[in-house]
Amino acid sequence: MRFVLKKIVPLQFISKGEYKFLIKIKMLEIETKIFEQKLPELLQTSIGKFVLIKGNQIIGVFAAMEDALNCGYEKFREQPFFVREILPMQPPLNFTYHHLFC
Repeated sequence: MRFVLKKIVPLQFISKGEYKFLIKIKMLEIETKIFEQKLPELLQTSIGKFVLIKGNQIIGVFAAMEDALNCGYEKFREQPFFVREILPMQPPLNFTYHHLFC
């Protein structure tokens, strides 16, 4: 997963919500790299399941996304964590940051 900023915006023109979102994306960079590294191994044992990653550690693999999210919220509260479905072809992720701050 790669995030590309389409244009450079001076920091003073970024809202507090946008800034927090960009910081969280940067924070999940480690988790994204771990997912990409471990994907071949995960595909052999857990295709179609959901992986929960925090930092450089795989916390667990779950049958349902809700279970992975619940575990993440219980363990990490408001800290960012990474949940992704284990599939051979990863669908692109689309975010609308405004929905994250409702």
